[in-house]
Amino acid sequence: MDIVLRHRGITLVELVCTLAVVGVALGFAIPAFRHVVAEARISAALHRLTVSLAIARNLAVSHRVPVTVCPSHDGVTCRQDPVWDQGWIAFPDPRRTRIATSPDRILLHEPAIARGISIRGSTGRHWLRFQASGLGSGSNLALQLCTQPRQQEIGRIYVNQGGRIRSERSRKPVSCNPSADLAAECLTLSAEALQCPSPPE
Repeated sequence: MDIVLRHRGITLVELVCTLAVVGVALGFAIPAFRHVVAEARISAALHRLTVSLAIARNLAVSHRVPVTVCPSHDGVTCRQDPVWDQGWIAFPDPRRTRIATSPDRILLHEPAIARGISIRGSTGRHWLRFQASGLGSGSNLALQLCTQPRQQEIGRIYVNQGGRIRSERSRKPVSCNPSADLAAECLTLSAEALQCPSPPE
């Protein structure tokens, strides 16, 4: 007895229905994936800067010399503005000049963070110096992390005069304020956070 095997393909209607189901699934999956990636970038930016500040403080204590941390676009010199997202450096600063005497004196260099995130410091406080004791020098430092281009605050990092470093994620979406407002908003912070910045030394 002969057995006839028939290979049945799919119809155009079946193909269209399958593609529609795949399209709907991707429509739900892609936004969720983008959110996961965005959250990972935010966490990475907060972690990188917080760890860098902690390392600089430890270097100041271990080397028993003041260490300055400042934003830098070239990995050698300090910027003269509060823009931190293009990278930052840390270097021994015994004379408190905020100038690295040579590139080989740079103790730590972090390049620019992921695109889509900006970091701004408080007005008049574009750098931070840890004393050999680990205490902060001059006024407190507040750094604000924001999304670009929507300009929504996603987190902050604080360093007080005692050298204590604290980072926090924004619990609800708020508009980013100019760096000048960071000092004014300090008045609303709890006693556990920071005192308001004083004029830089």
